[in-house]
Amino acid sequence: MNYILKDSITADSVYTALMSSLKLKKTQLYLQQAYNKRKGTLLKALRSLS
Repeated sequence: MNYILKDSITADSVYTALMSSLKLKKTQLYLQQAYNKRKGTLLKALRSLS
């Protein structure tokens, strides 16, 4: 999702892009795990009603 223009590559811009990417990936993993947990809980609840 991040990109750096070739004309503006600096150590700081590369660092910022990498850190942003890592933070985004960590957030995506957290949200996926939370979704899977809630989905599992909901499915168990629905099965118990049957």
